[in-house]
Amino acid sequence: MASVNANNHFVGELMQVIFTSSDLPLALAVRFFTGCRWSHCGVIYNGSSVIEASALHGVRAVSLNDFKARGKYCIVDFEVRDEHVAMQFLYNQLGKPYDWTGAIAYPFRGDWQEATKWYCSEIVAASLSAGGVNLFRDGIRSITPRDLYINSVGKLIYESL
Repeated sequence: MASVNANNHFVGELMQVIFTSSDLPLALAVRFFTGCRWSHCGVIYNGSSVIEASALHGVRAVSLNDFKARGKYCIVDFEVRDEHVAMQFLYNQLGKPYDWTGAIAYPFRGDWQEATKWYCSEIVAASLSAGGVNLFRDGIRSITPRDLYINSVGKLIYESL
């Protein structure tokens, strides 16, 4: 559980988010519209799996090694108040469908907040929020891997070349 240190600064638990990039058509489109080198993200679960929202498979768990093999990647630590709650939230989303409407609506500034289906960056942002850390102001209607990466208060712990 998170705490406050002697200087009254929040000290949280760490949750790892992995960002990846490939040259697949959908990844190229995401990179084009967001202006970011990262096109996909997920949360590392139990050190050996990644929970992601996949365009072809919806919300699922994949092995960390398989996720890394997709292309270039980086891992960022995020501080959350309660990692267990964040991870339980993610676990409860397994099997839900991909949010095509939210993903396609991004260039048109569509609404991204629908709890019955997810695209990659919105499920990561929602899990961080469930863990007690809201990185974005209320009213944000769409979130991308770029938004998570550049607005993170996390610490980069690894980046592939």
